[in-house]
Amino acid sequence: MKAAYLRYIAEFTTWPQAAFATDDAPIVIGAMGDDRSGVVEVMRKRIAGKGLTAQKRPIIVRTISVGDPQGDTAAQSLESQIADCHLLFLGASERTSWPRIRAAIEGQAVVTVSEIGGFSKGRGMIEFVVSQSDGRVAMHIDLDAVRKARLRLSSQLLGLKTGVKIVRDAGDLSFRAPMGRASG
Repeated sequence: MKAAYLRYIAEFTTWPQAAFATDDAPIVIGAMGDDRSGVVEVMRKRIAGKGLTAQKRPIIVRTISVGDPQGDTAAQSLESQIADCHLLFLGASERTSWPRIRAAIEGQAVVTVSEIGGFSKGRGMIEFVVSQSDGRVAMHIDLDAVRKARLRLSSQLLGLKTGVKIVRDAGDLSFRAPMGRASG
């Protein structure tokens, strides 16, 4: 279900025009951390591996390594790895790396999604939360973090009847009207 949500997020996010080099440039999903839940493997097999698209763009799934936080080259390496990512998925193992990752993408139009507990309250955009009672996956969304990155989430994503909880929203909600696809 999480992999399907990632595809929906890619489909129903509007990025600034400059986020894509060309009209047919792919949506790049960067995957960071361990894959205990199997989300990255499912994305590779069922989304990128089958040629599924989002917004008529191919989806590429790329593994990204945080590297050693002690050296400048590691930070540059992280920045260069995520430079063309549109969406970052952080496994739960990236909890301690999140502040460094957040600093590396500061000012960029990158959707951040994670399984890290409390992620959406720590300025991450979308947190996957699994219900202990029935195993259903919900998305907790920080709309302020989304807006700060110059991104917009469609009402088709925000309006899901189950599974979406807005955890922070100090801004104008008028953008929730159905929106067009991102342009290149």
